[in-house]
Amino acid sequence: MIPKLLRIAVPLLALAGAAAWLLRPSPTPIHPALRGKLLAEANGCFGCHGPEGQGGVADPLAPGGEIPDWSYSTARLFVTSVADVREWIQHGATAAERQRGEGRHRSIAPMPAYGDRLSEREIDDLSAYFLAVSGWRPAYSEPEYQGRQIAIRLGCFGCHGPSGIGGVRDPFRRQGVVPSLLDCDEKRLRSGILHGGRELPIGMPAYHDHLSDAELAQLLAYLKSLQTGGHQEPTANKAKEVIGAIPGRTPGLLVG
Repeated sequence: MIPKLLRIAVPLLALAGAAAWLLRPSPTPIHPALRGKLLAEANGCFGCHGPEGQGGVADPLAPGGEIPDWSYSTARLFVTSVADVREWIQHGATAAERQRGEGRHRSIAPMPAYGDRLSEREIDDLSAYFLAVSGWRPAYSEPEYQGRQIAIRLGCFGCHGPSGIGGVRDPFRRQGVVPSLLDCDEKRLRSGILHGGRELPIGMPAYHDHLSDAELAQLLAYLKSLQTGGHQEPTANKAKEVIGAIPGRTPGLLVG
């Protein structure tokens, strides 16, 4: 009797396992910037630039007495294109900085060159993370600029990660992380922003009482620009004002 039951049960279990495998949730693609965050941690970037690049590490030779952070107000002093970001990672300075020898930005702990340690893809990923944290891009339209200020004011990046890339841990979600803002259509974004979602202990707040129609349009313009890679296109830095700066770091400049 038992062997007969086994002959029946084994194929059924195999079939159930195959069905579960076929019906499993498709894994969410990992944004390059999230891979870059792991690389930044593994290569000691936060030891000098502060946790997640937010600064605070003393340097008696640096302007302001600190190693440069990755805020927009600082990035705009060192970066004019995405190529510059890659060169800082590969060589420890841009081509222009290297031509000047010691350069104008002295430091007691000079930026190391990672060109011999990282692959091209890893440099791309690390660059993507820097761009997400700093919010640097060649140019912002006025609605996108205002939209980023609104996103900072409302604390969007605290849960959804720098520039909405996701990755913030949430033990109540099946995926284990707060969703990225880069894979939602405009209808879902609009509904989520206005009405939130309280189905989980860590739920999306409702912002309908905190946004005008014009502000909502600007916020959506900024979030849509992230989905099209607007913050990663190389050319030249034409942003007219500081975006996402840390309050108190750069007096006289507009801060987030």
